Amino acid sequence: MVMFEDSGYGSIGTTGKFEPHLHLQIQVKYKINGQEENIWIDPYSILRIFRIGKQ
Repeated sequence: MVMFEDSGYGSIGTTGKFEPHLHLQIQVKYKINGQEENIWIDPYSILRIFRIGKQ
């Protein structure tokens, strides 16, 4: 999921206090024994691999 937002981390009420910036989430869905599970992956390491590959 990719979205642009203007909120920050921390307490509620930060919307509109920051410049719009990118939020990127990578979610992998899978099933084990019929039970759906989710894994959330930190995109930083994946983006770093792409950056290193362009050097």
